[in-house]
This record gives sequence, C-alpha cells and structure tokens, in this order.
Amino acid sequence: MGNTIIELKNISKNFGEQQVLRGIDLNIYENEFLTLLGPSGCGKTTILRIIGGFEEPSNGQVLVSGKDISKVPPYKREINTVFQKYALFPFLNVYDNIAFGLNLKKTDKNLIDKKVKRMLDACYQAKRIREMLPPLPQGVMPSYIQYMDTIQKLEKQGIKVKISDISDAMNLPRPGVTRTVKEMEAKGYLHKFASKEDGRVTYIAITEEGKKLSQKYDKDYFSELALSLSDISEEDVDCMIRTIEKFYQIMCERRKEYDKR
Repeated sequence: MGNTIIELKNISKNFGEQQVLRGIDLNIYENEFLTLLGPSGCGKTTILRIIGGFEEPSNGQVLVSGKDISKVPPYKREINTVFQKYALFPFLNVYDNIAFGLNLKKTDKNLIDKKVKRMLDACYQAKRIREMLPPLPQGVMPSYIQYMDTIQKLEKQGIKVKISDISDAMNLPRPGVTRTVKEMEAKGYLHKFASKEDGRVTYIAITEEGKKLSQKYDKDYFSELALSLSDISEEDVDCMIRTIEKFYQIMCERRKEYDKR
C-alpha cells in the first residue's frame, strides 16, 4: 500500500444523547478508491462530514498526511467535497453563510450588507406572493398541499413514506411533521397503515379526498398562475428556484443551531 493520506483515529460522534459513531479507525491510502457502504442512518454521511470539517468529532482525531486537522475549518482543509445537497458552514450564522462567497471575492463590506438585505427583502416578497394566492378551502392550511406534494414525489421514487421521510425531504423538525400529519389524518387527507413485514413501522399515504384536494389546487391555482408568469424566462425561473432552495437550506440549518442553545 502507498502512503496514508487520511487517517481517522478512534472517532466518536454524539448528537445529544444519541451516539452515531463509536471508536472508528480508518486509513485511506494514496491512489486508493474507497467506498463506504451501509444502511441509511449507520453514519456514512457523518464520517464524510467529519473528514470535510462540517462536523466536529466528539472524540478522536482526523489526520491528513500525519497532521491533525480536527479543529481546522473546512475551507482551510486540502479536501474537496461534492455535496448531495447544498452545503453550509455550521459555525457561521445566516448572514455569514450568505456573505461567504462575496467575502472570498473581497467584495466591499457595504456592498455585502446591501446584497444580504436585498436577499432577505426578496424572501419576504416571496412569502407575500404565497399569501396573495386564492384562499384555500376552509380549514385547509398551505402546508397540507406541500406535504401531499412531498409524499407524491417520494412515492414516485418507490419510497414507502414514513414521518421521517417527510421530515428529511422538507427539512422540518419531526415533532412538527408528526402534528401536521395527525391533523391531516383527522381531516381525511392522509391515512396511516402498518408495515406487513414489521408492525412497528407505520407508513403514510394520501387518501382519495386528499388526492382530490391536491388536484384541485394544481388545477385552480398553479395552472392559472403559470399563464401569468409567461413573461418570466426559464433561466430566471431556474435561478430563482436554486437561490430560494439554497437560502431555505441555510435558514433551516441556522434554526437547528438556534434550537440547540
């Protein structure tokens, strides 16, 4: 084998009282192609985030070419990471995450302040646009439509949907998702059923009433709204979607950090 490039020594990681990694030792050698395999939730992503510097280990060391980089921030590590989703620096606040790229470009601080403020103002306008849509039927919350859209997207991927799947897909805390699903079930839009293989596992599906509501919303609101947006170019639409999704991810991560305090 060649020289050891990356070495993990006795790495452990706890999230609150939950231990997700314990005593991990790993050597990655020069010119080696390494794959981490395992079921969902076994700690693969956590290991990669620790190597990349986006999580700090609770115990242990991360060494690159023999040098301990456990406390070195991600942008100072000689490691490149390709993310499945948009990446954030957990040690930075909302403003600094938004301004990070501008700071790297040595953008004037006053201009950075203006750009961050304009982005926050644009997000408020986006919220107001949602409020200007035609009202939903009595007792139906906008979140219900989002939940059903998410469930349908997951089902198209062949996933039997659980509370945790909705929580992960929408970047929402699990207790809040549980409450909303319970509300929707009580109103007849969703129903739960137990797994045939394991009765402890509960899946969620949209009822016929829920499908009717979703279809009506798509027809009455989205289809008509699409005609009004014909003057906006496809490039502008794609740019807006990417920007809002990235900013939403930043806000979600910031909220998680805030809730830990």
